[in-house]
Amino acid sequence: MAVSLILAKKILSLLFMLFLGVLLVRLNVLKSEDSKSLSVLSLYLIIPCLNLQAFQVQYNASVRNGLLLAFIAALLVELLMVLAAELLSRIVPMDPVEKTSAIYSNAGNMVIPIVTSMLGAEYVIYTMAYSSVQQFLFWSHCKMTICGERKIEFRKIFCNVNMAAILLGLAMFLLRIQFPVLIQETLSSVGNTVGPISMIITGMLIGGMDLKKVFTYRRVWLVTGIR
Repeated sequence: MAVSLILAKKILSLLFMLFLGVLLVRLNVLKSEDSKSLSVLSLYLIIPCLNLQAFQVQYNASVRNGLLLAFIAALLVELLMVLAAELLSRIVPMDPVEKTSAIYSNAGNMVIPIVTSMLGAEYVIYTMAYSSVQQFLFWSHCKMTICGERKIEFRKIFCNVNMAAILLGLAMFLLRIQFPVLIQETLSSVGNTVGPISMIITGMLIGGMDLKKVFTYRRVWLVTGIR
């Protein structure tokens, strides 16, 4: 019961952050398009800092095995989601955007603040397993599905700043290399803003939308239901 209350409070807190983003746009403090700058900040600075800091834990067999187990579980879940979407699309026709929207989520940005609040920062490393699998599939399966491509561009995948940060962080963990405390604190401070920034960005985007059209567009409800 206590865990459920903590989870509910954290989710409500994130939703309030989203509402603040909506207010910024509705009150004409910022424009919806201004969210692009925050998105770039999040993509190229905040998330890489978070990914690096997540691996700055003491190496031991328990953490290593837990990380491997989390990776296998994440891979199985994502493959199951892809298979389920493919099967469902034969029953309920979906275009590429709808199909990939049903498969992939923005769970990383929401799950990490929740994990940190409920379990502690030392458990964030296990969320990196899911992030790495989803990042790879984003730039392979998802991109190929939407763009109609047939070739995986591995160089672009592994040169992606977020994937590069995950691989560097994993290498440092396995080699038992840690940043100086000052750098760790900096990475942690920047990375911990991922939840608020992500929700404010989402709120700003929603603030610029015609919500009547969104809620009356039936395909949105279909994809949401499948998701």
